Amino acid sequence: EGSWSKSTAKRYQMINRLLKEFEKYHRPIEMNLLDDKWIGDFKDFCENIKFHQVNTVGRNIGLIKTFLNYCLKQGYIDNNNFKDVVVGREVTEQLALSKHDILLIEGLDLHDNKRLERVRDVFLLGCYTGMRYSDFKRIKASNISDGLIRIREVKDKKKFLQIPITERVRIILDKYEMNIPVISEQKFRDYLKEVFKLAGFTQNRIKSTKIGKNVVEKEVPMYELMGTHTARRSFITHMLNSGVPAKAIMKITGH
Repeated sequence: EGSWSKSTAKRYQMINRLLKEFEKYHRPIEMNLLDDKWIGDFKDFCENIKFHQVNTVGRNIGLIKTFLNYCLKQGYIDNNNFKDVVVGREVTEQLALSKHDILLIEGLDLHDNKRLERVRDVFLLGCYTGMRYSDFKRIKASNISDGLIRIREVKDKKKFLQIPITERVRIILDKYEMNIPVISEQKFRDYLKEVFKLAGFTQNRIKSTKIGKNVVEKEVPMYELMGTHTARRSFITHMLNSGVPAKAIMKITGH
C-alpha cells in the first residue's frame, strides 16, 4: 500500500541497526516473542546502555509497535501482548521567537553567503506561514493561486492546507521564482544554527533532557536550540498573541 517517504525509510533503517546491536547485548530476536517483556528489556537497553532521551525511546518503540501491528494483521505473528506497552513522551520546551528576533534574522546581511541566505529565507517562509518544513519545502508555482498556497499535507495526506500569501511571503516566493531551495532537514538544522550564531543569538539557555528517570540540564547557547519547528512555533505564538481564534490558526496550520 503506497511507499515510505525517505525520512520514514531512514527511521526504520536506524531501528534495524539498533535492534541488531540489541541482539548482541540481549539475545537473538524471535518475532513471536516480541511482547511487552521484550519491549521492556529493549527500553532498558536504550535508556541505560545507549543513554537515549525519553522522546527518542518513545519514538523508536512507537515505530516497533507500528511494525508489529502490521505483522499481526498479515498473520506473521499471533502474539499481541506488545499492544499493552505505553509509549512514553515528554513535552519539550517550546522555543518561539519574538517579532523583534524574526526582524533581526530578516535584516541579517548574508549576500556573501548564499548557502546561509537560502536557509534563512526558507526559515522565514516557515515563520510567515506556520507550515511544517516537510510541507513548505514542496511549494511550487502550481500550488499558488488566488492569493493562497494550496498544498496537501505530508503528515496527514487527507488534509489540504490553504495558506494566505502575505507581502513578506510573496517577496520570498518571487525571489526564488516559486522554486523553494531544498536541502536535507539535517543540513537545514545545522546551517540554521550558523545563521542564528551570526545574528548574535549566543546567550545561554538551559536545555533540559530526560534520560530514563534522570533529568539532565546543561547550558547551551540559544542558537543551538534552533530547529525547523522553531518557525512554526513562532508563527502560532504570534497569531495567538494577536487575538486570532485558535480554530482559524488550526485551519491554517493543519492541527
